[in-house]
Amino acid sequence: GMNDAEKKMCGGVVEHLGGLLISSVGFDSRCTHLIASKPNRNEKFISSLGSGIWALHPSYVTVSKEQILVDERQFTWDKFSSDLLGINKSLGEAASKWIGRKAFSSWRVVLCISSSKIRSFKGIIEVGGGYVVQDKPPYSVQSGTTHAFFESNLPTSEVPVGALIEAGVHCLKLEYIPEYLIHGDNRSKLENFLIEPARKSMKNVSSSSNKRSIDTSLTGTPSKRSRT
Repeated sequence: GMNDAEKKMCGGVVEHLGGLLISSVGFDSRCTHLIASKPNRNEKFISSLGSGIWALHPSYVTVSKEQILVDERQFTWDKFSSDLLGINKSLGEAASKWIGRKAFSSWRVVLCISSSKIRSFKGIIEVGGGYVVQDKPPYSVQSGTTHAFFESNLPTSEVPVGALIEAGVHCLKLEYIPEYLIHGDNRSKLENFLIEPARKSMKNVSSSSNKRSIDTSLTGTPSKRSRT
């Protein structure tokens, strides 16, 4: 994040331009612009992408000191991501992808995660236009649920995983959320983040489908021999 001097400078510029500086630990839904020292997987940056607001390089504020009307598109983090590495680079490159759109607007979500993470991830989903159907036990399969997210180190004994899979719910590792913001609705990426029961179920369905195709080809009506 920014140091105190940088925050003070940003605050002065924002207030001079008639804006409101929001200093909070988590993401604030009133936010329209996020000034980030670098892209990362923290709540604020992920929420800014998911909610469709501007995620900007600090130079946006520096230039704004000199002229009031600055085009945000010149300062989105994808314009400055060439020197970044790994997930930070990918998140930076996604900075313009969702502007003006809610990334999770079609999602109805079950969160099967530790209580300490619920506030943060529920907020991320909701500012992105999604709806959290359940976030604590007893869990059940509710109509319209699209996604269920799990922490890899937590047991799933209280969650009806099989019933969720049967209902067509995507049962995924929590790490899928930033990947979705980077890659969008990419089927191959989604499959990489399926929890193990869902992965096994997909393999079984695929195997069964292939078997049916083979059986059909073997039991078809044999062709008549042509006479010479």
